[in-house]
Amino acid sequence: MVKLIAGERGRLTVVGDDDQSIYSWRGAKPENLVLLGKDFPQLKLIKLEQNYRSSGRILKCANILIANNPHVYDKALFSELAYGPELRVVQTKNEEDEVSRIIGELIGHRFMNRSHYKDYAILYRGNHQSRLLEKALMQNRIPYKISGGTSFFSRSEIKDVMAYLRVLVNPDDDNAFLRIVNVPKRELGPEH
Repeated sequence: MVKLIAGERGRLTVVGDDDQSIYSWRGAKPENLVLLGKDFPQLKLIKLEQNYRSSGRILKCANILIANNPHVYDKALFSELAYGPELRVVQTKNEEDEVSRIIGELIGHRFMNRSHYKDYAILYRGNHQSRLLEKALMQNRIPYKISGGTSFFSRSEIKDVMAYLRVLVNPDDDNAFLRIVNVPKRELGPEH
């Protein structure tokens, strides 16, 4: 299909990274870049190796990890930012302990550096981790904003469950009742 779209001249631009397989469930595989090179041998490879957000130390660690991957094209990520502070690997007993450690480190660092919560970001591996993190942030009155996703507590199914619980505790909670009166669908509406 791409050959037909690109036509005889084969003019196209493709962006890819053979070291990122997070979209393999969508069919993105490093082998696709090899096939692309075979189908369009005149393509010019331009490596985008400069990183504008991470420190040199982070990229050094990334390069060490990437070197262990079987990949089609070699790369050496670099940054013109400062080398950056030392990295630490912290082992925790379980996910609750991990979240507790994160919150403790954040509060401690903020206090010692007299910084603001807006100066921090918590990156997590998967959306399944957001619930515990959000709960701990709320319990510690730490303001937060989810970027690139939906807050666990803002998901409609969570709001529905919370509304059911609120009605169980307080049958006079009209807002909660109105939220759940037709969840699941009971064919209730303005006419009924």
